[in-house]
Amino acid sequence: MNCPTASSTGRLFDAVAAATGCAPAQLSYEGEAACRLEALALRGGPVSHPVTLPVRDGELDMATFWQQWLGWQASAEQRAWAFHDALAKGLATLAASHARMRNLDTVVCSGGVLHNRLLRERLHFWLSDFTVLFPGRLPAGDGAIAFGQAVIACRVFFLNRDITMFIKYFNNHPKAMALMLALIATNVVAWGTAFLPLSHHPVADGGQPAGLVLWPASCGGCRPHCRHR
Repeated sequence: MNCPTASSTGRLFDAVAAATGCAPAQLSYEGEAACRLEALALRGGPVSHPVTLPVRDGELDMATFWQQWLGWQASAEQRAWAFHDALAKGLATLAASHARMRNLDTVVCSGGVLHNRLLRERLHFWLSDFTVLFPGRLPAGDGAIAFGQAVIACRVFFLNRDITMFIKYFNNHPKAMALMLALIATNVVAWGTAFLPLSHHPVADGGQPAGLVLWPASCGGCRPHCRHR
């Protein structure tokens, strides 16, 4: 009754914040309840706890979590920390399972909840067997969705040369189409661009990048065998 279904992790943070009593009666800004929950957790942990968020049939078993978490007699601070830890472990278990099935050694994490420093730390802890990448130059939340869609569409098109698929994809994702055109116009993405390992390119900003990056076709720092030439 009056409980619409939701699949986002942010709504789970809102629910747990309300259950601990740290959520305000009326939010002043997006994510306020989650921010308060993180602050509460940082005062209460790390702590040993019995709370789990097991994976069943490829999904997180929320029923088991709520039963254990609500039944655990502990302070609000300790329960807040246990939630962060249990959630990170559950997400890490899911990610690790999919990565091992595909023989991957890198896990990329994103989403608005990764503004939460404690969650990032616990994810990194539970994924210690993998290289873990978090958002750096792009926002962790919805602000990077269109960028990601544009990058994926570029790769699909330039590898398959399927203009029909390209047009169909962007008809369903108009924001990504607008961003794609902007990227092309500024030469961040150009015809012939593809995903390449960073080892093919010099570090432009003096930093130490990791993973993959999308480089323009006019890149002048490629090795002779680079597909950009």
